[in-house]
Amino acid sequence: WGLGQGALLQVTFENTGGTVWPRFKAEAYIEKNAWWEQFNADAAYERDASCMVIPPEDPVTSPAPVVLFMLGMGHFNGRQGFVVGDIPDFLQVPAFRKQCYVVVVKPETLTGTAYWLGTRFLKDYSPDAVWYMFTEVLRKL
Repeated sequence: WGLGQGALLQVTFENTGGTVWPRFKAEAYIEKNAWWEQFNADAAYERDASCMVIPPEDPVTSPAPVVLFMLGMGHFNGRQGFVVGDIPDFLQVPAFRKQCYVVVVKPETLTGTAYWLGTRFLKDYSPDAVWYMFTEVLRKL
């Protein structure tokens, strides 16, 4: 059942699953421009909690929007690399990358930003700790 002799197989853009624009190299941008902020998010924990702040690509001339980006469960307690998958994919959207600050809380049970839900290996963000860190970053910006 093959293609006949002289037949041409033509793949259209819609069938490639690709994008119109070349992929933005987010990892390199993050490594060059982002910085870490550390706070004691909960007095019950000795270790400071940390979050990454990624500035907008375009120069900031007025107050810029700030996005609180919550990593997926695979990133809790450093199971997956921090800058793998979620953040680079998010930064592919030009509007977020060019105009917004992005604040990414590092979810760890040793710092109080995440806690165990009491069943199996389920964890969740600690809303109070995340909100505290986010408002502290907003004050600094």
